Amino acid sequence: MTRYLIRRLLAAIPTLLGVSVVVFLFIHLIPGDPVRAMTRDNAPEEAVQKIRERLGLTRPLHEQYMIFMLGNDTAARLRYEVARLTGNPIPVPVVTQPFRGIARGDFGNSLVTGNAIVSELSTRLPATMELALAAVLFAILIGVPMGILAAIKRGTLVDTGSMLVALTGVSMPIYWLGLMGIMLFAVTLHWVPSGSRLGVDIALDRTTNFYLLDSIISGNWVALGDALRHLILPALVLGTVPMGVFARMTRSSMLEALNQDYVRTARAKGLRQSAVILRHTLKNALLPVVTVIGLETGYLFSGAVLTESIFGWPGLGRWLYQSIIYRDYTVIQGATLVIAVIFVFANLLVDFSYALIDPRIRYT
Repeated sequence: MTRYLIRRLLAAIPTLLGVSVVVFLFIHLIPGDPVRAMTRDNAPEEAVQKIRERLGLTRPLHEQYMIFMLGNDTAARLRYEVARLTGNPIPVPVVTQPFRGIARGDFGNSLVTGNAIVSELSTRLPATMELALAAVLFAILIGVPMGILAAIKRGTLVDTGSMLVALTGVSMPIYWLGLMGIMLFAVTLHWVPSGSRLGVDIALDRTTNFYLLDSIISGNWVALGDALRHLILPALVLGTVPMGVFARMTRSSMLEALNQDYVRTARAKGLRQSAVILRHTLKNALLPVVTVIGLETGYLFSGAVLTESIFGWPGLGRWLYQSIIYRDYTVIQGATLVIAVIFVFANLLVDFSYALIDPRIRYT
């Protein structure tokens, strides 16, 4: 198991490097100028050019990528050594803005706000993770039992109704569902708030930036209740699509397992229907379901742009969307790499869960 884990982690390195190259190149294909977005259109061209030079945006793409990965101090030293060895004019390795590089855990600063990206991630990533976990929990608790029930009652009204709900969930546009949810439950019925993570009049000591966990740690039950009220509606909206996916996948896997010989044998032995379904059928039908759950969880953790934008949720997806609008290169690069890491580890956790579900699976 340890050897398998080490191999998978080593295999993730070229994957993340490839993602960094693709993201870096595609970002420079985005129309517009990040410096113009920072300074508005009325800034003098000389001032804009000086800012471009200061940020390193006038350098060749390979040098910009080197700075992005290794930092400007290391990149400057490398340029110096390459010039010395090749006989080219030796550049002066001056570092005007200390930046240690992505490889050393420094994502730099936002081009628009100037805030450290790591500091922004420490607040925005927990917000997205809290929302994604709530959405996945809702999708699993509703979708998986719905799929099991549809498989058991195949061909009945229960099956048809369950799959109709699942198909509706998969097909429903998130932006429409979110707006209708706000209109009905927030504006008309006043059951839940329409956005944000916490009421403006609620005080909370933020230790982990997971508001539910921070409320429990500090014993602030008022904040806990308010955070839950703010979380319910966006989590239900975000979990609607994966709920339908889980229900349909569970039904398909259960139907395939129900036709196997070991299920007929278990029934012939006189086992109760609940034992046949839970102990024999469901356990063997879970592998494809777990795969889909892992992929959907990785997607939700990466930031649900539409849901976070509709509900004003200060998470990773909304932050990335705003950064694209303002051509904030450094934020887009850093956030996208974090998303890639989340996907890699989500798939790794799915692979390890196979051995827990099926004892026949061994990793070497």
